[in-house]
Amino acid sequence: MIFLTDENYFSPEANWEYMSVSQFKGFLECSERQMAELRGDYKRPPSDAMLVGSYVDAWCEGTLDEFKQNHIEIYKYENPQKGLKADFVSADGIIESIRSDPYFMGYLEGDKQTIMTAELYGCIWKAKYDVYKTDERIVDMKIMKSIDDKFWDKEKKRYVSFVENYKYNYQMNIYTMIEAIATGRDWYLEPFLAVATKEDPPMKRIFDKFLLDMDEVQYYVQYYLPWILKIKAGEIDPEPCGRCEWCRRSLPTIKTDYHYLLG
Repeated sequence: MIFLTDENYFSPEANWEYMSVSQFKGFLECSERQMAELRGDYKRPPSDAMLVGSYVDAWCEGTLDEFKQNHIEIYKYENPQKGLKADFVSADGIIESIRSDPYFMGYLEGDKQTIMTAELYGCIWKAKYDVYKTDERIVDMKIMKSIDDKFWDKEKKRYVSFVENYKYNYQMNIYTMIEAIATGRDWYLEPFLAVATKEDPPMKRIFDKFLLDMDEVQYYVQYYLPWILKIKAGEIDPEPCGRCEWCRRSLPTIKTDYHYLLG
């Protein structure tokens, strides 16, 4: 088993050996695409929206200068002499808003990018915590367009919040389970989601009470994980979602009953 470090945490070898929240969600979104990623056949192109979140994360962990050097695409015409693109000028505004908010900053106190591993439901999981304060809390930071956006959930047949849509409630509960197992603790730390929006000025919120969803998350993970592990082991074939970039690129044209659109 690979010993995880900052340098190899996201490596193909680590992703094959370990399960992670992002990988778990990736299999549920499109197992065909997730296997293509694991094989190295596909890499999701980073969007500016994703890079803005990484930009603020890098500031939080004190590596923003290094981030700027490694991501030339954040500059106009990929030229540092031309200055940052508008999205990243706005990201500097988000950082300043966070920096000037003592309450929000209090939740960012602790060790940054702490790596933990634990055996959970038959496989080894990895987690990397944005902020970890020993025996006190786990904090994950997100930069969102808005906390009020609603998303249609086909399964639930209703609109859901950004937390449910991106399964951040599952992420926070799995993170706290991993931490408890890794430290030998018989109780769970309270996980928090520290959110700042891209609005001007940003809205900032600290979300809690994720442990109320623990029973649902445990059922959900135990239900889907055996299927995921069989796909990952090559015992059964992955299933294409038919909608993502990988599927649009690789699947042939098919005839489809239009009532499918109403699901």
